Amino acid sequence: MANAEADARGREIVEKTRVAARLGELAYRMRVAAGMTQAQVAAAAGTTQSAISRLEGGNGGRTPSMTLIDRIASACGHSMTIGASPVRKSSARKKNTVEVEIPPIEAFYEQESGA
Repeated sequence: MANAEADARGREIVEKTRVAARLGELAYRMRVAAGMTQAQVAAAAGTTQSAISRLEGGNGGRTPSMTLIDRIASACGHSMTIGASPVRKSSARKKNTVEVEIPPIEAFYEQESGA
């Protein structure tokens, strides 16, 4: 039983790390597309440059708050949209997990232009 619990905990840590890394990538793409430095985004989002740096680097596997992601998106001229998609039945994931798909930054511009 202890091994099963350790395995489940390990999978949870890996999943949180993956989500944190993808959110960091999203923050990076928004910042670069906006032509801003980490310091500029931090000032506009009400946080520190080091917090932006940590987030873009995967935040040590810690998932950032949605409030922070929303503030960063706003600072970069974007709005945050949250969605969910059904997990494929062939997936080995548990029923109650949600996959986070982050489209390329170009998709944000297509949405804004109505394309």
